[in-house]
Amino acid sequence: MLILSVLASFNVTAQSVFLPSTALSLDDLNNFRPASQSWQIAGEVLTHPKKDQLLVSHPGKGILVYTPEQKAAENLVSLFEHGDIELELEYMLPGGAASGVYFQGRYEIQLADSWGDQKLVATDAGGISASWDEEKEQSFQGRPARLNVSRAPGLWQKLKIVFEAPRFDKQGKKIKNARFVQVMHNGVLIHENVAVTGPSRGALSEDEKPTGPLMLEGLSTGVAYKNIRYKKFGATPPVLDKIHYSYFEGAFEKAEDFAQLKPTAVNQIEELSWNLGNSKNDFAYRFTGNLIVEKAGAYIITLEAGGRSSMELDNSAVFPDQRVSQRSKILELDAGSHTFALTYYKKDQWIKPALGLFIEGPGFSRHALHAVNSLPDPEPISPVIVEPMKEPRVLRGFIQHSGRKKTHIVSVGEPGNINYTVDLQQGALIKIWKGDFVDVTPMWHSRGHTQLMIPLGSVVELSGAPVVASLKDKNTPWPDSLNTSQIRIKGYELNEARRPTFRYIVENVSVEDYIAPEDDSKSLARTILLSNLRENSNLWVRVAEGQQITRLDNGAYNINKGEYYIRLEEAKKSKPIIRERENGQELIVPVRADKGSGRVKYSLIW
Repeated sequence: MLILSVLASFNVTAQSVFLPSTALSLDDLNNFRPASQSWQIAGEVLTHPKKDQLLVSHPGKGILVYTPEQKAAENLVSLFEHGDIELELEYMLPGGAASGVYFQGRYEIQLADSWGDQKLVATDAGGISASWDEEKEQSFQGRPARLNVSRAPGLWQKLKIVFEAPRFDKQGKKIKNARFVQVMHNGVLIHENVAVTGPSRGALSEDEKPTGPLMLEGLSTGVAYKNIRYKKFGATPPVLDKIHYSYFEGAFEKAEDFAQLKPTAVNQIEELSWNLGNSKNDFAYRFTGNLIVEKAGAYIITLEAGGRSSMELDNSAVFPDQRVSQRSKILELDAGSHTFALTYYKKDQWIKPALGLFIEGPGFSRHALHAVNSLPDPEPISPVIVEPMKEPRVLRGFIQHSGRKKTHIVSVGEPGNINYTVDLQQGALIKIWKGDFVDVTPMWHSRGHTQLMIPLGSVVELSGAPVVASLKDKNTPWPDSLNTSQIRIKGYELNEARRPTFRYIVENVSVEDYIAPEDDSKSLARTILLSNLRENSNLWVRVAEGQQITRLDNGAYNINKGEYYIRLEEAKKSKPIIRERENGQELIVPVRADKGSGRVKYSLIW
């Protein structure tokens, strides 16, 4: 068998199937050119408790840390070189720090502590750094990120960048500029298809070449990296060869209806396409040929069709006969020639004819195996975007949370680009994010099939468990949910600022839950007020949960080693507890009565 194994045996959309990338080992510095002691490998990193712009590290592996010696600056350069590449990494900066990632050692994406900045420039986080004109002694072509989704100093942040190297003719003359195809910062698109005419200031080299190393910038401030992964591109993709088709006319319900019929037409074609001058409805095609693979490895095959379709490779089914608009599968393929058979047929007038076949594999990105006229561009959809203006926007709807659709939610967007979602059924704060508010196109387009609102910023997803619960003692497990006899939802009310206070009753105790931005919209403050509270109340508030919760020297709590911070308001009677749970830790606070009422207030900082 030339198809060695099927790694994904279910049909899904192409975007949910990915080939593994190459991890850059951070067990040591062997993957980099020799460097000074400023660059070290560590197991954990935190912001320095006494020195701004620096990090403090703890022994271990997996994290690359830069701590400058005597304010000296030194870059770290990879041993591997790249042309076209997809790079993913996580980084951490202390307050006021800056660094950068240079592709091919020449073209920089800026890293900087831009937390809370309202107006961005090219030297802020995610900016494409400027080049320098020696004659004019000025910079040019720098571009800031379109949106600030930076997180607080000391928190881990994510970058995903697709970079296309410059192109040269046979004589070495540049014929196409380098290009940042896509830059994602903390899950948000901040650049798309931005060409750069030359190296950034501070580049390893001022010339331009087809390849170059990855360079991590070391300035006079600290920086840390982890989970560096990449896919290098440039290999020759597979091709289809000796393509033949059989064409049938008729309104066919299933493939068996034309399996024994004589074709209306047969021929050989250069490119895979349904658009061969025949009918646009009531037809069937059967294509056969060979898929020529140069290198053995894992490949993603994606089939798109407006109608019913099926596909085989080497007489083994890849996709069964179904009406699915898009599906993907990962296959292990040997090098060599593989026979393929593809069937496509359509009878429904309302479906537009379309047939596309894509492949992605070792050393190359997604590549079309079909003719351009076979898969028309999708019709543009005018998005329905909701944004707050001068006051908060409160929006009811559905939202996806932990793989499930939540149907009783309220999302609130603030003018300062800080937003959140509450699950009304549990009184749970389930999402917080910075950036734009929500895209509600799925609630209206195509009859509102999914009814989902989609957060548009950099999202931190929180637990869906209730925030207030009754515990027999401090060791009682926190409930995943409360039923209608344990919690009664009383809706919400808007104050003069148009911010909601959520109300519910737990154990006959009235709860008011108020969330508002603070510190110039850098964080959210949550205030939970309880009334009709007994002196011996057994009610608790769960402030956070995660794999690890650490109390810092400044009194704040670090959640999941740098995902977000919690800062609790001090209370004489209510001392917070970090306790173990089945899959990690949680931070809980007992609610103590003071003249029949209690209060827990904390801030979420990210």
